[in-house]
Amino acid sequence: MIKPYPIVEQRPLADPPKRGPFGLGARRRSPEELPVAAGHEVLVYRVDGRYVLDTGRRRPGDEQLVAADHVSVVDLRRNAPVTVQLKIPSAEAAEFTVEVTFLCSVVDPAIVVREGQGDARLALLAYLRKHKRFFELGLDYRISQITTVRRNVNAQMMAYTAERPPQISGLAVSFASVELLEPDELIGFQRQRRDQDRSNVLAFEKQQQNHTLDVQRQQYDQEIQEGQLRFDQDRDVDNQTHEQLLDQEAREFALRQSALTARQIGDNPEMAAYWAQASGEMSAADLLAQLQRKESLKREDRRDLAERRWERRQEILEQKRQRRRELEDRIRDDQKEREQLDRELTKELSTSRRADQQWERDATLEVVRDLIKRGHGDQTFVDFERLLGKLGAPPELEGAAPQRDLDQAAADEPEALEAGAAERKRRAYEKSDVLREEDDD
Repeated sequence: MIKPYPIVEQRPLADPPKRGPFGLGARRRSPEELPVAAGHEVLVYRVDGRYVLDTGRRRPGDEQLVAADHVSVVDLRRNAPVTVQLKIPSAEAAEFTVEVTFLCSVVDPAIVVREGQGDARLALLAYLRKHKRFFELGLDYRISQITTVRRNVNAQMMAYTAERPPQISGLAVSFASVELLEPDELIGFQRQRRDQDRSNVLAFEKQQQNHTLDVQRQQYDQEIQEGQLRFDQDRDVDNQTHEQLLDQEAREFALRQSALTARQIGDNPEMAAYWAQASGEMSAADLLAQLQRKESLKREDRRDLAERRWERRQEILEQKRQRRRELEDRIRDDQKEREQLDRELTKELSTSRRADQQWERDATLEVVRDLIKRGHGDQTFVDFERLLGKLGAPPELEGAAPQRDLDQAAADEPEALEAGAAERKRRAYEKSDVLREEDDD
């Protein structure tokens, strides 16, 4: 619950009873009858129609305190914020809620109590209601045009309070700020709009993700198809090579069979004739001529076979060399990419390390400068090198550059560099138990 301002509490006071035997003692006010005032509050008594302040020195037997019939607790805070809320109509079936804040200070507590200014909000609300133009500012605007209304209300309030500042007896009042609150229905509309925007963003991101997945899936299918095509081509080449080898072996087998027959027959015309007569195919002369032709063809076939074998071997070797070159190119590309990534990572780590060192250096120097400016080096000697070490200064801060920064910081305090002050610091450091405890730590 918000306390009223400036009068926090009021209570009537009854006549204190007489004390002592037979009621002959002096009257005294019991402390339980009086409210407890905080440090920024004061008690105001009503004594015979007059209003008297309690300076805190009145005792329970004080005449004015005994004669008082009413007491009030007045808040003496300077520039206490008092907020007044009122509504102004809009062009729609709704209202704008305006909160105006004033800064109030009690000038005369007695006048505040005498005039009955128990709650400054009521007086300030009446002050605002006197300005008729203020309630017409929202008639031409809808709830969604709250920004324009906020500008108009702010300008109108500043002009009104400057032309006719609020006057409250016993108080000094000044205008602080004005705020136009967001209507609940506008807040709900904006919330629905934000929810719709989030839903649209999520749907768009989901659509993009699905599209990305489709592209990746197509790329994967294309890679599979290309791999299958390469596999089929390699298989066809292998099958063709195998068929050629089989054909070659069949021809070689036939040649071996012919050679075996030729070795059995030899160049003996009688054996050839016998073989020809036995087979009934040709005469011995025809067989001899045929054997001679076969021998010539055999030599040619051997030469052709040797050439084909050599060409096939060269073709296979060239294919192997091509595959090896492709593999080496792929390995070199991977190595270059890995080296590039290593260089970028090393560069990023180096940049990050230099940034961290620079930040630690700046932070440490700022601490040392702040210590010197606060005068911590005027009464006791401070070992700045040891202080830099304890603050975690990097190695770069232990050289000439930090020393120049310390000299520059010391130059801002000329008294810290005097010879007598330096000697006193050294002696105070040697006798200081606190610094010895720091050294022990």
